[in-house]
Amino acid sequence: DVLKLFGIALLVLGPSVIVAGQRKGRLAQARQPTADDGKPRFKPKLLEGYTFGVLACFGWGSSPILVRAGLEGNGMAIAGGVVSYAAATLMILLVLILPGPRHEVAAISPRNLKWFTGTGTMTCFSQMLLYLAMAIAPVTVVQPLLRLQYLFGTIGGWFINRDHEVFDPGVLGALGLSIVGAVFLAIDPNWVAGWLDGPAWMTAALGWRWP
Repeated sequence: DVLKLFGIALLVLGPSVIVAGQRKGRLAQARQPTADDGKPRFKPKLLEGYTFGVLACFGWGSSPILVRAGLEGNGMAIAGGVVSYAAATLMILLVLILPGPRHEVAAISPRNLKWFTGTGTMTCFSQMLLYLAMAIAPVTVVQPLLRLQYLFGTIGGWFINRDHEVFDPGVLGALGLSIVGAVFLAIDPNWVAGWLDGPAWMTAALGWRWP
């Protein structure tokens, strides 16, 4: 309906503003040859970054549609999650056969291993909940709500990584847009029409649905 479309637009716009602001800040840092301590600054590999970014867009963009098509109406959300995780685990094990990745994993420090383990565990539970949501709700609702992860990621970044993240007024405004978008996504348009008690054309507009 109209309110959900408006909410989706805000949920897409908010994280886009956040990403643009963070990218601007990182590029400004990258243009400076050295940091305050004299060490060389990080130089991004743009071609490699954009290549993996495009591949991630195709993967993340198409997987919800395929998951929804496979789980809709069959009550097998848990089974679908088990198959998905088993396949992903198998791929990781195959990659670890190579010496390079295996040595990199072995070289992870105990401190970083705690972060890696915690992040992996939370991601696992969140993906399970995503599969359950996909089994009972439309993709057009689940995916925009999922974009709230950028909001929580930014809030977490303030406490953990504020020296390297951008928290200007534009980013904070983008967080506000995301919150408003999530609210519009959850509001019942019939309730809004009754609360406004407006003219007939407004009620008809709020009652429009696609398709």
